[in-house]
Amino acid sequence: MRRLLAAEFIGGGIVGGVLGMLLATRLSAYKNILNRLFAALIFAVAGYILYRNSRRLTAG
Repeated sequence: MRRLLAAEFIGGGIVGGVLGMLLATRLSAYKNILNRLFAALIFAVAGYILYRNSRRLTAG
């Protein structure tokens, strides 16, 4: 069971890495777009973290 789970994570990492590399290669000509996508991802993660912790922030 644990080996199957580990294999899924390893496989997902490999597939994600390859797809990310292919996408980055295609978008490398559009560096400005890559920078904006990365910034949007950072803001999305920050918003999610603030949303998840909003009760703790307002509880005082």
